[in-house]
Amino acid sequence: MDSLSVFYTGMFRFPDKDAAGKRVLNIAKTIEKFNDCENIIIGGWEQGTTKETSLTRKISHLSFSLLDKKRDSKFKKLFGFLFMGITIIPWMFRKRDRFTHIVLYNTPFVFTVACVILSYLFNKKLVLDSTEWYESEHIIGGSYGPASIENWFRMHLAYPLVRNVIAISSFLEHYYQQKKIHVIKVPPLADENNTIRSSNKTGDYDVTFMYAGSPGKKDRLDLFIYDLLSNKEIDISIRFYIAGITKDDFLEQYPACNINNNILDTICVFLGRLKMSEVIDYYKKIDYCVFFREQKRYALAGFPSKYVEALSHGVPVITNGVGDIVDDFPETGILFQPGKDNINQLIENAFDNKIRFRHSIANIFENKYSTKANVERLHMFFRQAK
Repeated sequence: MDSLSVFYTGMFRFPDKDAAGKRVLNIAKTIEKFNDCENIIIGGWEQGTTKETSLTRKISHLSFSLLDKKRDSKFKKLFGFLFMGITIIPWMFRKRDRFTHIVLYNTPFVFTVACVILSYLFNKKLVLDSTEWYESEHIIGGSYGPASIENWFRMHLAYPLVRNVIAISSFLEHYYQQKKIHVIKVPPLADENNTIRSSNKTGDYDVTFMYAGSPGKKDRLDLFIYDLLSNKEIDISIRFYIAGITKDDFLEQYPACNINNNILDTICVFLGRLKMSEVIDYYKKIDYCVFFREQKRYALAGFPSKYVEALSHGVPVITNGVGDIVDDFPETGILFQPGKDNINQLIENAFDNKIRFRHSIANIFENKYSTKANVERLHMFFRQAK
């Protein structure tokens, strides 16, 4: 059997500067386990150096410095956005003998089309790692702005030209299946070497929650916090740690949560932006990871990486039933709809069951979300790539 070698590139900040970078790292770790995998070159678009650095025996990494570039005019920003990635094509041409497969992570329209042409010319297998399909309201410029129009061209014209797709969700898997594309669904993964913690959480509070992310963009925390602030009926002490935003910024977005500043401070601790290592440290202290998504396309097409991250550390999740993760409940946590469901029942349920989830979480994580569990099926997908 011929050896397999991969060049993995796209709109991610490697290795863990964003959720995209972490996904690429864990997909690469999965591919690395193929017996016939020779090498994987990861070309991140974060700021860095094009000097290639070995990470493991098979994985190497370089940075193309395309994201987060400061441009001094709107025209340069637009041009840079529309043609982002094109400067990588000469590198790919020179290094074409080093890879058999090209994997693109959510790449822009023009660059994707260029890679389709390149793959045909040099007989390379082209694979798309597709993880998102945003609503116009989440894109700068709105429905008729350049970014939204580019997103439409990307999803409807460029991506269907790629004959092999790794889809993060059932929603995207179904979309590409309708296009008669060779597709496999691979959710966010975590390395099985992560410690599944089962030690008792101790502290000054009966139940501790944590959110880590960007409230207001994809996650709605305001209704949940308002529910917590309105709770006056049960004698269970709670603490809610919120990473990713300061208290002042949160209240600026959601002034209704400031009904009583003293009550807010007794329940919520705003941590601001934290390093990934600091977020992981909090998993040792908390009982539940919390996040909520709206029933919209962006949430159905995506898959919350924080869900898999929490499971990998043995932490159950409180969320509403949006997307693929609903299939794992109640084994991995508690479903709750802020503003509709009873907050007192949730707190009592969370307090009574915070130990119960450990065994089922470990089983579901190892069987569905660990890199080890996905090696064989992903290997078959790459071997059958068109």
